[in-house]
Amino acid sequence: MDNLSIEASKRLLSGHVNSMYEESDVDDVFYGYRSPRSKCSADQLAEMIKSFCVEVEREISELEGYSKLPNIDFVMTSKLARSIKARSILIGAKNVRGSCVYVIEACLVSDEETLSYAVVGLHNVFKRTKTHFETYLENLFRIKFVVMDS
Repeated sequence: MDNLSIEASKRLLSGHVNSMYEESDVDDVFYGYRSPRSKCSADQLAEMIKSFCVEVEREISELEGYSKLPNIDFVMTSKLARSIKARSILIGAKNVRGSCVYVIEACLVSDEETLSYAVVGLHNVFKRTKTHFETYLENLFRIKFVVMDS
């Protein structure tokens, strides 16, 4: 591939990130990792994204399980939501972080029905963010492959 293809792929990746930002899937923290002044390499960011997706998916699964128990442990459920929120802050996953707040609030007032809706909402927001992160990683890999192949 030529330099034109590499540049086109980089523009595509940048456009995708801008779209993620406009839809509030990511915030300035994520943008900061992509900055040329960042000490975080593209490979490190890719690993952070993969880890975020695996760990949050696991924690949401646990959260769904806890929220369906007859006697919900609101303390444990809140801890899981806080962990997801912390991971979201570190990677810059804005919508996921915001959805965690609803889960935490439902736990604070021990509201089972609101918790149930909040967990479903968090799951859906995470799925969308994960899909956007996966597309980002695919585009990043494509650029890396093209550069290595040249």
